[in-house]
Amino acid sequence: MVSHLHHHLHHHHHPHPPFSRNLPCVPIDSKWTTPSVEPSINNILINGTWSMANPSPNCQCSTPQKTIMLPDCPPGAGGLPPPQRIQNTTDTLQDLTGRNMTDFLLKTYEKAGKKRYGGISVGGVNSQVRMTEPEIEAVIRDLKSLFNSPQDNTTEQILLNAETLLKELGTRDNVKVWFYNQAWHGIVSFLNVANNAILRGNLPTGRDPREYGISSSSHPLNLTKVQLSYQALAATSTDLVVSICVIFAMSFIPASFVLFLIQERVNKAKHLQFVSGVNPAVYWVANFAWDICNYIVPCLIVIIIFLCFQQKAYVSPPNLPALIWLLVMYGWSITPMMYPASFIFSVPSTAYVVLTCVNLFIGINGSLATFVMELFDDDVGGAGCCFPKSSNVPCPY
Repeated sequence: MVSHLHHHLHHHHHPHPPFSRNLPCVPIDSKWTTPSVEPSINNILINGTWSMANPSPNCQCSTPQKTIMLPDCPPGAGGLPPPQRIQNTTDTLQDLTGRNMTDFLLKTYEKAGKKRYGGISVGGVNSQVRMTEPEIEAVIRDLKSLFNSPQDNTTEQILLNAETLLKELGTRDNVKVWFYNQAWHGIVSFLNVANNAILRGNLPTGRDPREYGISSSSHPLNLTKVQLSYQALAATSTDLVVSICVIFAMSFIPASFVLFLIQERVNKAKHLQFVSGVNPAVYWVANFAWDICNYIVPCLIVIIIFLCFQQKAYVSPPNLPALIWLLVMYGWSITPMMYPASFIFSVPSTAYVVLTCVNLFIGINGSLATFVMELFDDDVGGAGCCFPKSSNVPCPY
């Protein structure tokens, strides 16, 4: 039985229309190849004293003095790369025959990342089973001879059923399915592969295994109301942190526009321009136009960064136009509000610090107030008319 399963698992790359992926058969080189390694790693594994229980260098895990997220594995951890080949489904199949599976999986987890979804072990022996099938059969024969009665075969039927049950419960040779528990499709896919191999291994002689198969599908349960609320809260909290970071960055830009205005007022450069015939309206419009042009550059950088990281709350089709409009309108509104400070302060650096702090205070507290108001029920949030809710407003004005 194990040999039949191994045969069908080993040749599972043939197309099986009832349950496999609907991909065309691409002619590829299906030969087994072994990836090359650096000579230093090869020397470590060849010259070391390894055993089945310790087949490769050990990884450093968390200690009371140091906590790490993933094991810190030295070169050569996990052993030499196993033979592998590319299937016609574009999957990479690795042959780990004779390897310590747990050692290999643990020590190569960081290297494999989230690209290794599962595997199948054939011929595993269940060490918890104390009796083999011949021993079970011998015990049942002894019980049959003890309770043998020519007038009634009820006891014999009970013993036959008990023998079948004990054999099924005491299976020593097992097919073990390995799966990556963060890939929701992993357990379904690889368990289906094992079940198909068992099915084809038990087909009558002369039947084409490609004509038989089990089709599986996964229907994950919907999130409960509590789980959905927690996920929504976590997503909103992340978006809030991102918006505060944007507020922090954008608060420095408008405050810097006042530096030159204060400097021109203090050293009488503005007065000289007015005496020379410059209209005050032209002076302020020219400053405003120049400041807006300088403001557009960081706005474009912010938008490009959001697009690169694909923050859905900001760059999704409904939200991206709103983000661009809010950034532009923020600069359009906040820049004139900074100009009156040029008549109050005489030291540019002092004005820069004060205006930046004011922008940060208004922006961060406004975003936090909006976030807190969203946590209340609708019937309690009557102040929404005064603090309109907006999940993607990154600016304080």
